Amino acid sequence: MNWAKIITLLAVSMVASAQIQQTPQQTARQAVLEMLFSKSPKAFEKHVPEQALEIFNKADSGWTAAFMGPLAALQHQATREGQHLETFETGPLLLTAESAQGNHQQRVEIAVERDDLSGEDDQIELSIHIYKDGMPDRLPVVPGLILDLKQQKDIWRLSQITVALHVPLSDPDYVKGIAEQMRKNRQRMTEFGALGSIQQMKKKKLHARKNLRVSPAMFPNWALLPRHQRHRPQ
Repeated sequence: MNWAKIITLLAVSMVASAQIQQTPQQTARQAVLEMLFSKSPKAFEKHVPEQALEIFNKADSGWTAAFMGPLAALQHQATREGQHLETFETGPLLLTAESAQGNHQQRVEIAVERDDLSGEDDQIELSIHIYKDGMPDRLPVVPGLILDLKQQKDIWRLSQITVALHVPLSDPDYVKGIAEQMRKNRQRMTEFGALGSIQQMKKKKLHARKNLRVSPAMFPNWALLPRHQRHRPQ
């Protein structure tokens, strides 16, 4: 028996096994990014609970198309021409998207408010922030998303989605920004109403001039008047 060959095979097997064990598993956050930006429907199905996947497939309800439609729209929006998209597997941001909106530069950030990992469960809370020309674009409500994921057979699967709308009244900067936007909206409405009134008055004056009739007693130089303004009293 060639002991040298046996020892070599054992050594190679141990090294390969160690490399497989050291291969890092996908994190819940990486799973979320794969669901959002993978172009394959199988990538999304991979992260759906097996029980739900089995029920959907038996029902043949077209659930894959229903889920992938909005995701495809999101992918198209995020990767459209002229927009720079960047994703992050760690850190305070999940993704950023920058694009030109006319003469303004817009930046959208999806922030990770918290990422609570507990054993085989992970809850990720996301929020959306929009900036125009480097300044926050205050929204009446701050949209948020809470994703609950559970690890099944070494795969992170989405167990629950919660849509949240936040109104942070305790944040002075937020309240000041909303108040300023409301003031600007009222001012624009007032200016628009005033402009409409002025235009209406001009139309009335123009209409009155067109219908103006002058008699000889009111205007001595009767012969100099245009024919359409001459009017002889009965």
